[in-house]
Amino acid sequence: MNRRRPKPAALSSEEMLPVEPRPEAPVTIVQPVLLLVEGKDCELFTRALVSHLKLGNIQIVNFGGVEELGQYLKTLSLSRRFETVKTIGILRDAERSAADARRSVEGSISAAGFKSKARSPRFQVFILPDNKSPGMLETLCWRSVKNDPFIPCVEELLVCAEKHRVEVKNPDKTKTCAFLATRPDYKGLVGRAAQKGVWPWSSPAFEAIRKFLEGLDRSKPASGFTGLPH
Repeated sequence: MNRRRPKPAALSSEEMLPVEPRPEAPVTIVQPVLLLVEGKDCELFTRALVSHLKLGNIQIVNFGGVEELGQYLKTLSLSRRFETVKTIGILRDAERSAADARRSVEGSISAAGFKSKARSPRFQVFILPDNKSPGMLETLCWRSVKNDPFIPCVEELLVCAEKHRVEVKNPDKTKTCAFLATRPDYKGLVGRAAQKGVWPWSSPAFEAIRKFLEGLDRSKPASGFTGLPH
């Protein structure tokens, strides 16, 4: 006589959930200062500026898009030699509001638990273009070339677009791309342009970000910039 085998017990809803893998360390630490930047273009731009300023203590890392910063910070402490990090800088676009962008960054830092850690690195935040205005990396670069003789031609392009009822959703990015299209060895990205020496680093437009980076390299707050409280 055949006996029926007992059915296995049904799994609970908790047991049916997929097991999340342990997050991997995002970077190997090689410098006492980490600068986390938003996106590849910003990474290329910042590397060019840091090289121009001859700052040797800053390790630049691309954390991805703004929505990825929180998760990146949560796994950052898993990085090899993380205990050697003195300062972490964060560089991202303001988009519509510098204040909102800063609050978003501060929220990501708090959510990652850094404020509650006894030996947390000091955080410094810079919101592009100038730590106070709406805009982005392209806004900053556009300001730096405002005295270029070709600028009126680029401005006329937007006037023409408006005349023909063409909506320009991002004027600063459009003007910057149009300006770069007139440069030799056109690459189309502000970061690549920075590597080619297109942006005049001596421009007053870059003064705020220069001070920020120089302050990071000294592992102390730059004048006019306050670290987040622990």
